[in-house]
Amino acid sequence: MHRSSSQISITCAALLALFLTGCAVTAPPHGPRESIGGGYAPCHRFFHALRRAVIEEQLGDAQDAPVTGYPYLRVSRFLASFRHRPMDGAMLKMWVERLLALGAQAWRVELTNLPPQRRAALAGLSPGGLPLKQAVGRCAGEMRAVDLATPQDVERLRRRVSVPDDYHTAWRVLGLYPVTGLMVSFGAARLHHEIHRTFSRPLARLQV
Repeated sequence: MHRSSSQISITCAALLALFLTGCAVTAPPHGPRESIGGGYAPCHRFFHALRRAVIEEQLGDAQDAPVTGYPYLRVSRFLASFRHRPMDGAMLKMWVERLLALGAQAWRVELTNLPPQRRAALAGLSPGGLPLKQAVGRCAGEMRAVDLATPQDVERLRRRVSVPDDYHTAWRVLGLYPVTGLMVSFGAARLHHEIHRTFSRPLARLQV
């Protein structure tokens, strides 16, 4: 009986450790959002509602990747490649500004693509009653001022920036990517043959 109790205690401790580890990974940059004053908490709820609507409507802009914990930022593979490179203050500022620009661009696309009734519902959550696109810009500025106030905050952002690959693990395990690669190679070879045949014709025989 004593042995069973020890095993249960060890199991509970392990589960608690895993839970705390998961919280540490997904925790926001400054702890609970509701504890931050000013317009931060309303803006966080606003971005959360926007993101939920975009996901439910399956209208997310796939060009650039969201940054976990920073809903107003997006990152490209090119910008993500700088996260481990030495950057001075001016370069870091430019890098952050580019992340903000990509975020603003993505939100403009996603808000435009949302159905009118969904945009009307979200308008009620807009801080200050601003139009949605203006509210996105204002909230991006409010949240950035808190999230990226110190060099340590910027370093934390650099550690979080990443772009996941588009590969599916199941397809890799089943070996489907090599199969589709052969199909793509065959199609590309046919295209190259057609292009070469077209450019090999005398100019007088080409159709205008």
